[in-house]
Amino acid sequence: MSGVDSSEPPGSGGAGFAGAGAGFGVDSSEPPGSGGAGFAGAGAGFTRLRVLVREPIAEAGIELLRRDFDVDVDPASDLAAVIGRYDGIVIRSATRLTA
Repeated sequence: MSGVDSSEPPGSGGAGFAGAGAGFGVDSSEPPGSGGAGFAGAGAGFTRLRVLVREPIAEAGIELLRRDFDVDVDPASDLAAVIGRYDGIVIRSATRLTA
């Protein structure tokens, strides 16, 4: 997993999202709730991607993520010990994430 690529300057309080795999992320061309973004594939038998929310964000943001992803909010665990369980992570400027 590589570092976070965000248009928000460090310390701006904006949330960054790093996902597994090339081209992974939310595709704004998909209609909300369509299941297009965040799924390994369409149809039964596919697993939703897991996302770790590492720092406080608005509850509305967490609920939005939960529409398409399995979300865990965990600001306290040892990040190195748990990050391998997730396909993506939501962080803010307080968390530094490198390859």
